[in-house]
Amino acid sequence: PIIKEYVNLTKRGEHPGFMGGGEYATADYLEMIKKRIKRIKSELETIQRRNESRNSLRKSLGFIIVSIAGYANAGKSSIAKILSGRELPVDSMMFSTIATYTKKVKGKHPILVTDTVGFVRNLPVWMIESFRTTFKSVYDSDLLLFVVDFSEEIGEIYEKISSGIELLGREELPPMIYVLNKVDLIKDQGEIEEKVSFLKARRILNDDNYVLTSVINGYGINKLIMKIYETARTDRICELSLDKENSNTQRILRILLDKAYIMEYREDKRTIFIRAGMHEKTYNNIMTLLPSSTGNNGGRVP
Repeated sequence: PIIKEYVNLTKRGEHPGFMGGGEYATADYLEMIKKRIKRIKSELETIQRRNESRNSLRKSLGFIIVSIAGYANAGKSSIAKILSGRELPVDSMMFSTIATYTKKVKGKHPILVTDTVGFVRNLPVWMIESFRTTFKSVYDSDLLLFVVDFSEEIGEIYEKISSGIELLGREELPPMIYVLNKVDLIKDQGEIEEKVSFLKARRILNDDNYVLTSVINGYGINKLIMKIYETARTDRICELSLDKENSNTQRILRILLDKAYIMEYREDKRTIFIRAGMHEKTYNNIMTLLPSSTGNNGGRVP
């Protein structure tokens, strides 16, 4: 109705008759708008299919897919930037991230991080549906990092977490880590402990699902990477004892160097001991090369 009235007003005077509405022009404009909406929906569906295809390929190559979500200005893009070591759009303005970006975590980590559009308060219903299209990358990921500006008031933090999870849709979410960011702005350690206790009392946080971070001084970033290995649904941390005389040992080492993160390495005259984090597909490939008698825990660290 608003568009129709706008066209009426802009077209007045072009047709004979008192207060002529320009019905044909209105119909033409509405038809043009409908075609444009249909084209945009088709383009979004094409993008979504392309992204799904890329994610499938990345997972088949042994990458752990991690999505980053949270309210605008919480530091999502900054977390993605410090993890990947790559330049990403970072700004205090809303919608500085208007599309998803996927980058590999720097170093030997087989982890890809995807930065999504930041949440905004009081979104109209039609815009919420638009956001859900971008959240498809969250649902398809192995892990979600929910970034929170922990320097804000606790009531604000609690409301943003609750509304953010509601917007994403709790039932569809992968395993999640709360990234409590900007702790460098909190000078009192007691305030941090009070906020954590508050969120634990409301069953948002537990001892294993959060990390305190600061992108300014790098605090907590290495711990966050280790937490990703421990929590991602397709990830494993395993301990391997490899016999140097075994014909498959060199092949296993090449796979580990290429597609895993070596956390610990030591050897003696006969055995190589390795503790590494990797995608479940990489783990399964290695298991097929190991003799059945080889000792390893082959699973997630509890």
